[in-house]
Amino acid sequence: MRRAQAQHQKLQECGEIIVLIEVSFCYPKIPDFRLSNVDVDLDPTEGDVRRSQKLRIGRYSQHFVDQLKMEETPVQYLLRLHPDQEGYSKQEAVRAKLGKFGLSIYNHLTPIVKFSGGKKARLVLASISMSKPHILLLHKPTNHLDIQTLDALADALYGFKGVVVLVTHYSRLISRVSEKEDKSEIWVEQ
Repeated sequence: MRRAQAQHQKLQECGEIIVLIEVSFCYPKIPDFRLSNVDVDLDPTEGDVRRSQKLRIGRYSQHFVDQLKMEETPVQYLLRLHPDQEGYSKQEAVRAKLGKFGLSIYNHLTPIVKFSGGKKARLVLASISMSKPHILLLHKPTNHLDIQTLDALADALYGFKGVVVLVTHYSRLISRVSEKEDKSEIWVEQ
């Protein structure tokens, strides 16, 4: 307990964004598989996670479809998750964001259930962008994306000013994102 209190004090003094203290994870329904001392967008089964209240984390999972309400339209989805849009009307703001992520005006009011995997992925990425995250946790974001969208994602990640944790098998994305060798670290699964 003392160690946790000391770490919390360090968090407050140094302005640390996030501190993980003796954290372990188990996948749901697979208690024999245990990860220790890592953070990969799971709820910890042990340990203490402390983070700044101002920290915004953008999470993308290959199972992103689970967070979508299929009866909603993209406009409804984004307005529900991001009700505090600035500038012109809220609906125009989310439509502009959808356009930037390659969803045509004809798709803005189409129920999500009618979308391809790629369109659903672009919708989720648009939502993550709207949250203005400091840290991105991306688990296989290349699934369902076409080459042009993959290149746009690589450009966006390369220019991102925050921390990126990326799990992917797509070597082209890895090489594009990790060009800044002094600021990148690559872990390869053996």
